[in-house]
Amino acid sequence: MVTKDKITYKQKMTGNELFGYVKAVALPFFTLLLALFVINNLSGFGTKLVAPLTAVMWCYGIFCSILLPSHRSSIMNETFITLGSYLIALITFKACISLLSGVSSETLTEALNLSVSATSGSAMTGWLQTLIYITAIMTPVGFIGMQSKRLYSFKRKNSKEKSIERIRGLKDE
Repeated sequence: MVTKDKITYKQKMTGNELFGYVKAVALPFFTLLLALFVINNLSGFGTKLVAPLTAVMWCYGIFCSILLPSHRSSIMNETFITLGSYLIALITFKACISLLSGVSSETLTEALNLSVSATSGSAMTGWLQTLIYITAIMTPVGFIGMQSKRLYSFKRKNSKEKSIERIRGLKDE
């Protein structure tokens, strides 16, 4: 009688395989946690603007990886790196705004030992608020443009290869 242990091939998981599985689960999980934290921390701005744009970037990355299976790994890596950078930048700008909101021009004058105009204290927070708006909108637009270019290039390359193969087939006949 042959037992199952004798006919089953067993091989232990290597470190690279284990790291790949951990990365495949942990990276999306921690990106989702970061997104939830940032959206919650940014209140109305987070729920009305950041949440939909984050979802669009995430869905477009998945859409592109489904359409381009040969580029799946690089597309998903770029998606998570872009999402992580986007969310970290937004929360960093918010932290800077909250740090600088109490700074007046008199405080800047004393700290820098320079003459600072009276509007500079409020100008810095206004500049950072503008920067947070630009980052919140332009990063998703840039990501979608980058992935759309990849789709377009892949489609063009495939149609070019099909045409060349068709011409070669005609020459062989």
